[in-house]
Amino acid sequence: MEEADLKELVDTYIEENEDFIRKNRLQIFPVYAGGGKMIMDRGEFKRILDNLLINSVRYRQKDESKIWITVRRENKKIFWGIADDGPGVPEDALEKIFESFCRLDESRTRCREGSGLGLAIIKRIVVDHKGILYARNRKGLEICMEFPCVQMR
Repeated sequence: MEEADLKELVDTYIEENEDFIRKNRLQIFPVYAGGGKMIMDRGEFKRILDNLLINSVRYRQKDESKIWITVRRENKKIFWGIADDGPGVPEDALEKIFESFCRLDESRTRCREGSGLGLAIIKRIVVDHKGILYARNRKGLEICMEFPCVQMR
């Protein structure tokens, strides 16, 4: 664990994964508001991005996906949201999607047994970083995370 800036991590991730982003026809739109310094395991935060981008490709219904990555600081918290323009998730499944072995079918209409561990892994990473995690439907599915930030000196 080390002090790091979430905005810088996202920018670096986008640069380092340019080939994956292009090959999978993803359009990434970073949105930043304020500094994002926190204590984190960079590798685990990259894993969050990996899992969410793969899910966006897996569940999309179009040839391309738009992904909005938001980093926002408010008071003593950092809000990190990753949203896509996919089909979203039924309201009654929004909490279930973070359970181990919960998988939605390809149209994201129901939860079914399978090897769906990606969002459960994300939940573990967020909890290990003393954060909270939830999902909501916007123009697609948005995974929202809140973390304590490093106090400004």
